[in-house]
Amino acid sequence: MKVHSAKILTQKDLEKEFIAISKLFVGKETEHNWEKRDAAIRQLRETLHSTHFEEWKSTFVRGIHDVASDVIKTIHSLRSSVALEGLALISDISLLIGECLDLYTIETILTNLLKCCSTTKKIIVSKSNEVTSQFLSRTNYHFKVVSILCKNISDKNTQVRQSSALFLKTVLQTHGQKEQTKLAIGKAESTALIHQSLNKGLSDASPSVREACRQAYWTYHEYWPNEAKKLCITIDTVALRQLEKSNKGKKISPIPLFNRSNSSSSISTTSSSSSKPPTLKRASSNSEVDGKKHHSIPAVSIEVKKNLSIQKLTRLSHISHVSAPTAPVAYKLNRQLSTTHARSQRQTKSDFHHRSALESASILNMLKSNDTNQRCNGIRKLSEKLHNTVYNPSGSISLPPDVPSKLNLLPILMDYISRKDLELEVYQTLMSWESLAGIFVYVMSLNYYAPTLIIADQQCKSSQSKRSDMTAVFSKGLARMKLFLKRNDPGLVMKLLNLLKSTENVQKSKQLDSSVKRDILLFPINKEHLQVGLLEWIDQLACDYLGLAQDEDMETLMEGSRWLNASLQTTTAERWFDVDENVKQLTDYVVHMTTADSTKHQELLQPALQKLIEHLKMINATVFDDVVQSANKDPKVAENSLLQNVLRSIMEEQSTDS
Repeated sequence: MKVHSAKILTQKDLEKEFIAISKLFVGKETEHNWEKRDAAIRQLRETLHSTHFEEWKSTFVRGIHDVASDVIKTIHSLRSSVALEGLALISDISLLIGECLDLYTIETILTNLLKCCSTTKKIIVSKSNEVTSQFLSRTNYHFKVVSILCKNISDKNTQVRQSSALFLKTVLQTHGQKEQTKLAIGKAESTALIHQSLNKGLSDASPSVREACRQAYWTYHEYWPNEAKKLCITIDTVALRQLEKSNKGKKISPIPLFNRSNSSSSISTTSSSSSKPPTLKRASSNSEVDGKKHHSIPAVSIEVKKNLSIQKLTRLSHISHVSAPTAPVAYKLNRQLSTTHARSQRQTKSDFHHRSALESASILNMLKSNDTNQRCNGIRKLSEKLHNTVYNPSGSISLPPDVPSKLNLLPILMDYISRKDLELEVYQTLMSWESLAGIFVYVMSLNYYAPTLIIADQQCKSSQSKRSDMTAVFSKGLARMKLFLKRNDPGLVMKLLNLLKSTENVQKSKQLDSSVKRDILLFPINKEHLQVGLLEWIDQLACDYLGLAQDEDMETLMEGSRWLNASLQTTTAERWFDVDENVKQLTDYVVHMTTADSTKHQELLQPALQKLIEHLKMINATVFDDVVQSANKDPKVAENSLLQNVLRSIMEEQSTDS
């Protein structure tokens, strides 16, 4: 049903509307402008469905081109209603003017739609997948579209990889039916990209990604069978078997690299009087036996050997005019072939190690460089190389051979975060999601980098400390690490507790890095900053357990969506509080801190300790009461100790509530 526009009555009004939209979408979405933006999108949709559409079609195409990068912002809105309205607009655009859009507009819309695949809201993911499939089936073919989709099949986020493979299937299915675009996709440039991405996707760690790539492959096989068969030669045996099984057990007959037919059909011998040597001919891919055609299914390694054998036989028959060698000669040929194959394998391994060593040395030189751009590029390149590394918080993590060792990387990274004279760009790259969740967690333990980030974060919060650009960047980095670790490290609270215990005697601590010890020695207040930061971090995890957590920063969540599973209702780290012994161990130490003489003179510590004690009592009142009773038996615990003050405060709050 068409909706008639009430405001836009002429083509001139439509042009003015596009100019107004462009101005309205400058900057981020706020409480003050989101309603106006939403209304503008609705107005644009109404106009698209107006009776004047065909008359104004060219104006619409130009206008959408001009405001594409602006209106697309709505699909990333934190307000679901606004995001859904933005997706509905993209759907209308694809249906009504999709065939008229240029590459710039298509690329702008597609790249933003792909980002929606990694969002945490299921309704947005579902709708964006639907709209993207529709958009790709309604727009013209461009090589850039295939390139974007193939690149995203290697994305870090599983959902993005799966969706990209399904979208590639949509493109192949849509344009494989058209002769002109079918020829374009069949060109070497597109074929190489498709082969590379599907080859990797069919062996992906995620079952859902593998299944999506199988669907894309069979669509590719339907319209480009010869190219699809060539792809099968490079697929490993397990992936090939699963691929065949996914299509009702249909067997794939790859195009052979070498012929496996009888040598008598491929070697043409001459008469004994002829001086010309026998020639090697290319045989048909099918052999005929008993009147029936049989497809040849080559095994690449066997065919290479057979081809070499045929060449040897050709030379022998030229000399002796016989069609087959004698047994001793055949034995020598087999032995030569085995030696050649073994030498080839050793050479391949040697080449691999050589390339890995060069890649590793290149990254190391970039990180050690004094040039800011080189350093930043080195960090990004290292993150890319560690892309497929599996995070294991409780064990050792093996790095791939084409990156420097941990022994080489650790001193460089520690030097970066301990220095205060580097360019701001280096700190920003170092504290990015790519670096923190892509390098730090694989190379360094928590106790190496956390103290520096915590001290910087506390300095930002303190009114007495001078806030610098570097400390602000480190504070942002700490927020990102908190989001990542609480979702991935079940032993996080224990690590923080051990780090807190190590602050009792900083200079003898084995947990703290020498740079942190030096800073605390020069600036004693940093010890208090570190302790407060650790207590606050533990308290945040306790609040998560109690359901009292503050809302997480949505902008930071969106930035790190590919490294986070923000849809989890229960984080990994908070489960530590399920065990009574864990709660007792933490409560023991916190109570010990409240009764220590040194704590009385540390004003910053007292509010943090009080909050944590209140929450520990809420987590497990029985364990808390047992610990407090044991502490009260100690004659050193004075009546005016911090513990007694906190307990009195809790009692007063309870009596007020009752």
